Amino acid sequence: MWWEEGQLGSVRPSLPTNEFIAAMTVRTWARSLLVAALGVGCAVARPLDEPGASGGVGASGTCGSLDCPRYDVIAGNDGYEIRKYEAGVSWAVARMEGMDGFEAATTAGFKELFLYISGVNWGARRMAMTAPVRTRVLSSTTQGLRGESESAEGSGAVFEVGFMAPYAEQAREGGPPAPFVWAEPHARLSADEPAWCVGVRVFGGWATDDVVVREAAILADDLRADDLSVDAADTFTVLQYNSPYETTDRTTEVAFVLPNDACVPKDGKPSTH
Repeated sequence: MWWEEGQLGSVRPSLPTNEFIAAMTVRTWARSLLVAALGVGCAVARPLDEPGASGGVGASGTCGSLDCPRYDVIAGNDGYEIRKYEAGVSWAVARMEGMDGFEAATTAGFKELFLYISGVNWGARRMAMTAPVRTRVLSSTTQGLRGESESAEGSGAVFEVGFMAPYAEQAREGGPPAPFVWAEPHARLSADEPAWCVGVRVFGGWATDDVVVREAAILADDLRADDLSVDAADTFTVLQYNSPYETTDRTTEVAFVLPNDACVPKDGKPSTH
């Protein structure tokens, strides 16, 4: 079959047949449905003060053996941390519109992205899972931040769920393979993303609709109290690090984009992670 290793050559394959789509769906259905239904990432957590844990005490959850986006810690306090994520990183992204909330959108987006890393892509390549699962909550869903509702729900809601492409794939000639575009919604490849300056708050427990809006509101207040301008006050990002099988010691982060000058170190050198 055309998708077997060595059969593609330099010729761009035709769109996948229904038989191929069905075969790939059956092969990954059990795993993708189980994991996606719980709507979280697949990293293994370790205590933040354990040697080798990323981010340092009070910062990012560890990614265990999984690839994680690299960043510099510019500054931090008990409430949040300012990070600058490296530029040039590729992410697979699924855009979810008209969803009933953050949890539903993350679940649906995870399904699309799991198929992508399971081989439903133009390279017919399976890829390792990375962390975190990134969900960008866009402006039409954040009434809670403006005091208009108590959840991240709303008609016309837009979310973007993303997996970072493994570094081994990014190092390949031509970069990570593009996802198939054969149905809606579908994944796309966001290549060479710019550097990302963000204020990040860490919290524990499960990332539900109400919880992420509450934590984002706390972070926005803390940033403004320190005269830090939130670049897009109605848009925030949730980063989930843990496997759904980990029911305790969970680490989740919420982040706001900050102006680039917030990521210029004031004293000394940033701490690289």
